[in-house]
Amino acid sequence: MWDDLKAGFVPGCDHAELTQRTTKAWALRNTLAHHGSMLDVDVTAEFENLLALADLIGPDIRPWLVNLERVTDVNRRRPNTVPDTVLIPASVAWPTYQAVAAYVCQPGRSFRTVKRLAFYYQGQIMPQVPQILSRRDDVPWTEAEARRLGSSGSTGEVHLARVIEHTLQHGWTGPTQQVFLLTRPDQTADGHRTISRPVVHEGSGRGSAFVHKQRYFHLSDLASALTTADLPKSYLLSDPLPEAEAESVDD
Repeated sequence: MWDDLKAGFVPGCDHAELTQRTTKAWALRNTLAHHGSMLDVDVTAEFENLLALADLIGPDIRPWLVNLERVTDVNRRRPNTVPDTVLIPASVAWPTYQAVAAYVCQPGRSFRTVKRLAFYYQGQIMPQVPQILSRRDDVPWTEAEARRLGSSGSTGEVHLARVIEHTLQHGWTGPTQQVFLLTRPDQTADGHRTISRPVVHEGSGRGSAFVHKQRYFHLSDLASALTTADLPKSYLLSDPLPEAEAESVDD
């Protein structure tokens, strides 16, 4: 029926995207209509999906919805938020993520259990918040290991092989590293999130960076903040790093 329906959407509307977003909205509607629990629902992601769906219908609908909505404020005030996103300093990590969709750090570095990873780069938290596909520690950082992984046929191991090859070409050394394999912006079905704007840090001067090791937040806190001053003050730090490692953390 698409040939008969497409005139009701913006010119050039992608049928596959419309189908995906409508299916997601339909599932949310059923959860709400049947009084399903919202405790494990990513509310900000669902709302962004509805806004993106509105964009496919017409240009005036998003601003009208944004002007009326109370979802963001209510979600921000919910109690007992459990951080699900680790924020890391990313002067090197952000370009690496853009190249190979991964985060590489010291072996043995301690992290709490989270779903996503966010990047603090050049004084702001970047809008891309990838889902963590897998985390591997003590990975041998050699060309031989990259060749072995690359020939395995496993999607994850081929991804890891590309990460090793890329970083070796840029002067990274081993003998081992810890790796987070991450989603790319087009992998929304795998949990990748893009918040609407960078979260700017207004501090300046030496030592004023918002994050030096890592901090933990809920994704909705990042999605609703304009600046880092809007983020909760009761953030969590990871377990302290050994002194030798702390000196080498990307900042």
